[in-house]
Amino acid sequence: MDLDSSILQLVKEEQHTLEQPHAKRPRNRSSSSEEEEKKEEVVVVIEEEEEEDCDSKVEVITIPPRPVMTDEEHREYCKHAKASKGFDVPKFEGQLCGMIEPCYLNEITTPLLTDISKQALQVYNNNNNTRFEFVKVVKATNRLVAGRIYYITFEALSGNVRATFRARVWNKIMNKGLEVKSCEIHSEEIKEACPGKICCMLSDSI
Repeated sequence: MDLDSSILQLVKEEQHTLEQPHAKRPRNRSSSSEEEEKKEEVVVVIEEEEEEDCDSKVEVITIPPRPVMTDEEHREYCKHAKASKGFDVPKFEGQLCGMIEPCYLNEITTPLLTDISKQALQVYNNNNNTRFEFVKVVKATNRLVAGRIYYITFEALSGNVRATFRARVWNKIMNKGLEVKSCEIHSEEIKEACPGKICCMLSDSI
C-alpha cells in the first residue's frame, strides 16, 4: 500500500507540473494576439493613408488619339521619305506606325542633336582622314524603333570648306549607346578670297 500511495503521489505531482504551463499559455496567446491585431491595424491605417495621398496626387489627362493616315497622306509621305531618304519629311495629320516625323529644334532637343551630330562627325573624320568641325544643326527628323533613329542635317567647317552633312544615327533603347548608321556630305561650299581685295592688290602693284 505504501508503494501504491507513493506512485499516486508521483502521478499527481507530474499532472500538476504539466498543468501549470498550459494554464499560462492562454495569457501569452492573448497578449500576442493583441499585439498582432495592433500591428494589423497600423498597417491598414498606413495603407489607407498612402492610398489617400496617391489619389490626391493623381491627375488623369485624356489625349485624343491621332487619326490613321489616309491613302493620299500615305502617298505624299512615301514621296517625301523616298526623295529625301528620311531627312526632309513634313508633319502629317494622320499617323502611321514607325513613321518618320520632324524633330523640332528647341532647348531640349538641340543639345541632344548637337551631341549626336558631333559623334557622327567624329566617325566621318576618322574614316576619311579629315578635320571637319561642327558648326550647327540645321534640321532633323526621327522615327521610333527600339529607341530612336535620328536623321540629322548639320553644318561643319574645315578650313575654307563649309559642308552640309547628313547623319543617320540610332539612339538605342535602355541607354545602350549610339550607333552611327551613316554620315556623309550632302553639299559643300568653298569660301574663296574676296575678289575686291584681289583687285585692290593688283591695282596697287601696277
